[in-house]
Parts: sequence; structure tokens; C-alpha cells
Amino acid sequence: MFVLIESTDKIYKNTFALIDMDIISKQTKSENMLALQHDYKYNRSYRLWIYSEIKSYFGRNILEIGSGIGSYIEIFLDDGYKKVVASDIFPDYLRYIRKKYLSKGVETMVVDLESAASIASIRKKGVDTIVAINVMEHIKNDKDAFKSLNRALPKGGRLIVLVPAHMALYSDFDRKIGHFRRYTKDNLSKKLRSAGFSLENTIYFNSLGALGWWGRLKIMHSKNIGEGDSRIFNILIPFVRFIDKFILRKRIGISVIAVAKKI
Repeated sequence: MFVLIESTDKIYKNTFALIDMDIISKQTKSENMLALQHDYKYNRSYRLWIYSEIKSYFGRNILEIGSGIGSYIEIFLDDGYKKVVASDIFPDYLRYIRKKYLSKGVETMVVDLESAASIASIRKKGVDTIVAINVMEHIKNDKDAFKSLNRALPKGGRLIVLVPAHMALYSDFDRKIGHFRRYTKDNLSKKLRSAGFSLENTIYFNSLGALGWWGRLKIMHSKNIGEGDSRIFNILIPFVRFIDKFILRKRIGISVIAVAKKI
């Protein structure tokens, strides 16, 4: 049984989000970077599928929260976006992005959603779209974080989020990689409205992934997800997309995607 979860990029990055980077050994940092590079190589098809679901809501100036090594930044650039800002709480990742995309004019900034200074800095960038893919579930007080993101946007600006779906799927593996929760369309929408947004769209995403997660982590009680699972799933993505759209019709999903506009 296979299952594709949030990308290895986000898993490894956010596993360390609760740890002071200064106390992580150089060897551990090196292993982490290798994991991110593996994700960059093998999970691009999955990232492109996610992007296809959200790109029609993009404005002109994009900021990504939690960019990691820039796996989505590259997709935004390939699609012709000129104003792209990468952000992360870890400077190591931003140095990597600056080096890789120096010639393409990508801006970088350290962002801490609990910092008023960070929010003010985002506003100065003039972004009209903020994207957060597999980030909010790692933040303990997500309600305040949504409010901070609202303050960072101009009126009419959009926040696009993808988060894990269904608490019924919450497993020891979620806990291991730093998930405080999984969401439903309803409770995510409620939190966004409370933060000052109106909802333009909410959908469940990747129905078969949800079934695979349930079988492997809830029924079989697996402790982790193998690299082979991601590779197999990426090969099968055309079939999975067809099932998701025409048969299961997004009734369930491993993730929730929400598009919210600042009122």
C-alpha cells in the first residue's frame, strides 16, 4: 500500500521547527538538506498538481511562507512570476535559495508569524498573495497566525493555504513530524473568517492519498513513510488525479486547500 503525504521538504523542515537550529549538529543539518534535495527530485509531479489547483488565484506579487529549499519557488518562476519572495524561519534555507536563484531576482526574508516586525516587513514587500503549503498545522496557535497573515496583506489580497485534512487520520506519525492538528473544510473556513478573511474556495485534495494514509498509518500502524511510496505515487499521479476529480469528486482528501481574501 502506498501513500503520499506532505512533501519531504515540509516534513523534514518542520520536524526541526520546534528545535533551535544552533544546537543541531552539522551532520544532522547535512542529512536534512539531502532529504530536501530528494524531495525536490522525486516529488515535482505532486507539487505541480498542487500548483494546478491554486494558480488561478495568484496575483502578481507572491510570498511563500515556509519555503524550505524553494521547491515551489521554482515552479512559480517557471510559470513566469517576476516578483517572488521566499521566506522561512531558518536562514540556512534562505541562503540556499539566494544562491540557487540569484540570477532570477528572488527576494528572501526571515519570517516569524509571532513577530510584529516580520508582519510589518511583509507589508513593505507589497505582496498581494501569500502561499502557505503544509505550514499552519505546525503552528500551535494557528488562529493568531491567520490574523497575522491577514495584517500582512493589503485589502483584497489573498491567502492560499494547504493543510492536512481530517482529525480521523491523525496518527503517531503526525505527532512525530510536529502536526498539532489536521483540519476540515468547515473548521479551516471558520478560522479564516475569524481572522478577517472571506472564503473564495475550499476543497479536499488527493482522495486516494487519504485512503492510503488511513490504511498504512491507522490500520497497519506504520511508523513512517518510505521513499518508495513517494516515487510510486508520483508515477501514478495522472491516474490519481482522474480518480480525485471524476470518481471521488473531492469528497475526502489528505489535504484541505483554502483560498481566502482579506476583507
